Amino acid sequence: MNEPPFWNCYDVVLAAESPLHLGWHSLGLIRRTRYYIPARTIWGLLVARLAPALARGYDGSAMYQEARRQLANAARCTCFFPLLQRQGQEDEWLLPRFTSRGLCFGGLPAAEFERTFVSSLASAALEARTLTAEQGALHDSEALAPVGANRERLCFRGYILLRQGISLDAVAGVLRACSVGGDRRYGWGRLRLLRGLAQPCSDLLFGTFRVHDRDSGEGPVLAVEPPGAFTLPAHLECDTAAPEELEGDIEVVSGRDWEAGTGSGSSFRAGSGQSFPPARVCWAPGTVAAGRTVYGGRFRIGAEGIWEKEAS
Repeated sequence: MNEPPFWNCYDVVLAAESPLHLGWHSLGLIRRTRYYIPARTIWGLLVARLAPALARGYDGSAMYQEARRQLANAARCTCFFPLLQRQGQEDEWLLPRFTSRGLCFGGLPAAEFERTFVSSLASAALEARTLTAEQGALHDSEALAPVGANRERLCFRGYILLRQGISLDAVAGVLRACSVGGDRRYGWGRLRLLRGLAQPCSDLLFGTFRVHDRDSGEGPVLAVEPPGAFTLPAHLECDTAAPEELEGDIEVVSGRDWEAGTGSGSSFRAGSGQSFPPARVCWAPGTVAAGRTVYGGRFRIGAEGIWEKEAS
């Protein structure tokens, strides 16, 4: 008989309560949004909100560093992809996939998803001294609408994996009412836990990736089941993949971290968002693996949700 997986898996659904801007890149004056919540965003939310409970006795930057350490050992997140709720119909999970028509989300081409759920808001930062628009500060921010043009409600579905050391109730408390993404001070980015943290789900993630209890402290291992072609629901580090067997987009994944305050000089600043970890070049979610032997289809989920190939 197979032993149960070391990691408990939770199939989580978050409902959008306000517009969301999930930072991607800028195109001229337009700040574009992703159409899904990256795993690193959920990870950062857990670190920020759980730090006081996980790191009692620590203060300042040490508190967040300790919370990161504990979560790296005992929690993993996947990307959260759009889930449409239609009245009187089954929910539709819009997993990304590169096709001959380009990138699609479920059965929707990217352009159709944009027409239904993407809007924008123009704004400008003000110069405090003159109360006029700050030079070069005019921008247009894209946002995902909580209710689409067809009156479909937008939710996000993904997985959270936990093991002993992290309180399930504490994680549920964070997700019960939370905010992610940009322009949160204006009320954007609000999410509400709809379901998923009452009890563990199957260890088969996205219907394709089986969680295996092979862990050396570096994260859970996923195996494609059954072996064959598959679509990646995550960022996969390019340096660890087989490019001749993958078809999709490549993008740079970067972000900002807490700076502990050990630097010096007039330009040094400590605190939130002041540290820039090395960027990672990754295959984007939706990338298709056409072959049957991409390293045996085995992957490890890193601490911040980026996948790496498992050594064969």
